Amino acid sequence: MKKLICSILILGAIACSMEKAPPIGEEKFTDLLIDLSANEALYSKIYDTDSLAVRTIAIRNKQVLDKHQVTKKQFEETYHYYDDHKKDLLRIYTVAIDSANARKERLQAGKKGK
Repeated sequence: MKKLICSILILGAIACSMEKAPPIGEEKFTDLLIDLSANEALYSKIYDTDSLAVRTIAIRNKQVLDKHQVTKKQFEETYHYYDDHKKDLLRIYTVAIDSANARKERLQAGKKGK
């Protein structure tokens, strides 16, 4: 019985250490989050009604996934992977937010220069 329990524990430890990597690499996933967030921010401000904004954002998000050559399933699987790895997800979101802020500053500086 002890051997069986030890075997199960060892197999469990091996299975955990052999965890499958996410379908999308971290850098590409970060770029996707940046583009998807920009879409949501832009189209939420443009349209008066939520339903029109939601439909437009869904269409534009599909275009972003196509641009990055990523399927919705790959994106969702990757998001679920990082949702289970909170430290990694926090690091990715930090990079995405910093990038979005830098983009915003560049745009604002460009407007001031005109």
